[in-house]
Amino acid sequence: MSAASDNLEAVISALETECIEERICPLTSRKLAATLDFDVPHTADGDEILPLAHWLYCLPIVAHAGLDENGHPRRGRNMPDLPFFKRMFAGSDIQFVAPMRAGAQVRRTGKVTSILPKQGRSGAFYLVNVRQEYSDDEGPLIIEDQKIVYRKEVSHGKREEGAQQRELPAAEWSKTYLPDERMLFRYSALLFSAHRIHFDREFTLSEGYPALVVHGQLAATCLAQLAVQKAGRPLKSFSYRSTAPLFEKRPFLACGRPNDTGAELWALDDAGGLSIRVSAEFRTGVS
Repeated sequence: MSAASDNLEAVISALETECIEERICPLTSRKLAATLDFDVPHTADGDEILPLAHWLYCLPIVAHAGLDENGHPRRGRNMPDLPFFKRMFAGSDIQFVAPMRAGAQVRRTGKVTSILPKQGRSGAFYLVNVRQEYSDDEGPLIIEDQKIVYRKEVSHGKREEGAQQRELPAAEWSKTYLPDERMLFRYSALLFSAHRIHFDREFTLSEGYPALVVHGQLAATCLAQLAVQKAGRPLKSFSYRSTAPLFEKRPFLACGRPNDTGAELWALDDAGGLSIRVSAEFRTGVS
């Protein structure tokens, strides 16, 4: 790992910046609402899309031959080809600069900005930061720093318990979700993602998981929707970290509590363990 670490700056420099442009179709935001059992909005051109629906736009279009065994795009062009093969979306820091509206022509640029070797309770890993910027002709809309973890082996993570669990405030908002294979399949389709742990049960069990894995982005979207619905205000920022996976056919509880600038949000699994924790801010001057 040390030899690879010495060359990380060169690895970053060799990676290409990804740039994709797309018209923001209102139908995609409606499909997201239907997939997650939100009230389906009558989204039309000019309307702001659902919170975190930007993840479904300006997606990379990778040919089947360009996928690796687990369904990710092959590494080396936009994402680093590091020694550890397992990859997972571990969180994101998102700034909503201006509303993303249906009908707009939007560009996304994505670039790896850092690769950090780390040592955790479950062993060594790399933490890769990918800066994603969405903009239209008027300027930036969303700036996001995605946290991607590369591991040697699958790590289910340890549920945050004890003192950390007691730090959670009493929830003022809550909603229970029951993700099943149909929900995970449809969300994967919206992401144009072939990552097999979300829909291929045989492969997922062979990877060491007990069941299909719920997308971290799916659960985060449920938390964002809970906050926006309860507060009645759009998001200014949304920062989340996944601490342990959620699994199919096991209910999870989306929880939240408002604070002075926004809200604290979290997701609990069916045993009450902490899976995702979020800090969110709302835009001011919006009712």
